[in-house]
Amino acid sequence: MQRTQNTLRLGTIAAVVTAAMTSGATSAATLYFDTNGATNGLGGSGSASWSTSVGAWQTTTSPGTAAPGVWIDGSDAYFHDSSKTANVSGTVEVGDISATAGGSNQNKNITSTGTVRWGGDIVIDVAGNAPNLTISNSGGLILTSGGLQDIAYNRIGGSTNSSTVTISADISESVAGSGLNLTKLPNTSSGIITLVLSGDNSYTGGTTLTRGVLRAESDNALGTGDVTIAASQTLTLQNATLNDYIDDTANLILNNTATINLNFVGTDVIGGLSFDGGTTILTSGLFNSTSHPSIFSGTGSLLVVIPEPASLALLGLGGLLMLPRRRRGN
Repeated sequence: MQRTQNTLRLGTIAAVVTAAMTSGATSAATLYFDTNGATNGLGGSGSASWSTSVGAWQTTTSPGTAAPGVWIDGSDAYFHDSSKTANVSGTVEVGDISATAGGSNQNKNITSTGTVRWGGDIVIDVAGNAPNLTISNSGGLILTSGGLQDIAYNRIGGSTNSSTVTISADISESVAGSGLNLTKLPNTSSGIITLVLSGDNSYTGGTTLTRGVLRAESDNALGTGDVTIAASQTLTLQNATLNDYIDDTANLILNNTATINLNFVGTDVIGGLSFDGGTTILTSGLFNSTSHPSIFSGTGSLLVVIPEPASLALLGLGGLLMLPRRRRGN
């Protein structure tokens, strides 16, 4: 995989909008996913369509017996209590995606065949129990206005439970350079959020992990652009078919005590490797738990610079195409 790299240009995390929305409003507000129609409350475990034509959303967590309304593009989506599945139909525009759990650690699923155009962040509210969020819609995620920028973790009542956010939908972008800039994922005794990327991702601008636990579990999981891991943070690479987690031309930039779990068999080719936050970029070598046991774990290896077979073939073809031009210049 080789794509054009762009400089990461990301803003700060957007705030969760919690104001109530009137029936005729068109500005962004928070809508609550409701699986039980006009029945009192937001419903227990269940599924419903997520579209601009099917009523499955309320403007408050206490809707009474009012029939839910349709999705209004640009709103923030909140998945409240109980396990729920939103079947995306067509294309929907969303700001932040928020989730909380009720009586147990409950799962929220965004699935089906539709496309989500996403301009905000993920917000996980942990009140005693922790929700797990899975986004797997086959229409993919299109990042708009720089989202996904971050995952926020709100502790309510001193909870220390952990959540997993899994994005297997393919992540692309409508704004070039909309990389992932993860600064809020907790990874301490106050709670842990693990972000799992397992789609065929084409976002550019790179991936920065300032705080948290990140697992890349597919080829192209980390898009294109450099991958930067802050001190004391962990990146795990596993389960890909071709071990192509990081773009062949990208640098892996590690800061001091950052660690990488190479939980695969074989080699991932990358463009460069830094152990000092990017001050020095190593441009050749084989790196693994044998060469640097305090940094790398697992059975895999990172090979710097040497192209993969497909790239070698392209380079060879390019050389042949250039020969006639050079001869005409003699």
